[in-house]
Amino acid sequence: MNKPCKIFYSLPMYLLRKIIATIAMVAIIILLIFPALVIMLVTVGTVRLMDCIEKKILDPIFYWAWPEERQFLDGWRG
Repeated sequence: MNKPCKIFYSLPMYLLRKIIATIAMVAIIILLIFPALVIMLVTVGTVRLMDCIEKKILDPIFYWAWPEERQFLDGWRG
């Protein structure tokens, strides 16, 4: 009956395996969180961009085209 090599059961190898497993677990968690973070940042950036476009470009057009609706547009936004 062959005995496995003792090096796989030594304390430094045990600690090394634990460290590698911990690093792998952290890497997997980061890979799961990173896409969600990117999607969130892109969504927030898009909403802010659309808000800026609305305030800088669309509002003057609406106010020029329908001046009587200015109170409605201002009140609608709060």
